[in-house]
Amino acid sequence: MTFDPSSRALLTPRDLSHFAAETLFCEVARALCHARCLPRKELFESWEVAQRTRQRFRGGKVFDLACGHGLIAQLMLLLDDSSVSAQAIDRRLPASARKVAAALGAVWPQLNSRVEFIQGPISRVQLEPGDIAVSAHACGALTDEVLTLAAAAQARVAVLPCCHDGDSNDSAGLEGWLEQGLAIDAVRAVELRNRGYQVHTEVISAATTPKNRLLLGRPLLELYRATRYDAHLPQGVISLRDGEPAPALDALLRPDAPSWAFITAWNPGSRQLSRPENERRQKALVRELTGRYRLFPGAGIGDDGNWPPELSVLALGISETDAIARGRAWGQFAILVGSRGTRARIVSSR
Repeated sequence: MTFDPSSRALLTPRDLSHFAAETLFCEVARALCHARCLPRKELFESWEVAQRTRQRFRGGKVFDLACGHGLIAQLMLLLDDSSVSAQAIDRRLPASARKVAAALGAVWPQLNSRVEFIQGPISRVQLEPGDIAVSAHACGALTDEVLTLAAAAQARVAVLPCCHDGDSNDSAGLEGWLEQGLAIDAVRAVELRNRGYQVHTEVISAATTPKNRLLLGRPLLELYRATRYDAHLPQGVISLRDGEPAPALDALLRPDAPSWAFITAWNPGSRQLSRPENERRQKALVRELTGRYRLFPGAGIGDDGNWPPELSVLALGISETDAIARGRAWGQFAILVGSRGTRARIVSSR
């Protein structure tokens, strides 16, 4: 008989033979078989969501919203021990959530003090930048609430939507081209991007669930903070980073104009344009600044290698107010600024 990962049957010791391998997944599955309370489908769904989310997002406090048994919260900590803690929140926690936690805690005792279970509305959570909000099959508009909470805090987010509702979920009139659920999720992805996120879309195994579209978002501000900003000065190339001092610039700044900014006109709204169009825009930006500030060429280089370097300009003597206005005028979400004796800072220009 085929072992169906979409089955809602509870895992029991009779299923142990299906999890004989010495992998983390099988270790988790064996522990849950002894708990005798978790639907098989929830194990496979939760594992895929947690694993794919961890492939994108490391560290951070984990918030498992509309969590059910809270399995994703615990898997996220097992997959990346650099996350200090997790919260599992649901309006009504199932009685068996404690049994699941006890079964996993017996094998991984470190989980016992690092996962907090909270019964109540997810609106109670206090997300911060760097956190990860994750939710699997939060029904209907509850998925939108998760996305809104994450975006308000500029936290990373991963949702696996279900129970799409044409009355409470926006499909933007796309049902004529797309199946309603897909239309709703496409609108969610676009709205998340418009809130200042880098968006990734994936699917988990359809053999586990037909509601298998996984939407992941990372705040662009977080990406900008991880970017290296190289400036070509007369003494050579220097690298500027958010949160780090820039002593090489201090000697070049005039006492009456002690601030600087690193600005680009490339890829407005973090939407990639053609290289000729980006170069045209950058030349226009440089013309705007020429004669007003001392300028040096540069480039912003992302940390993951998936985004081409963006030609930029380092402007010495420009005020933060003017720099933000220039960034906004050229469609940038944020720019890097600093002044004599201070650390470089990414600031929003939206």
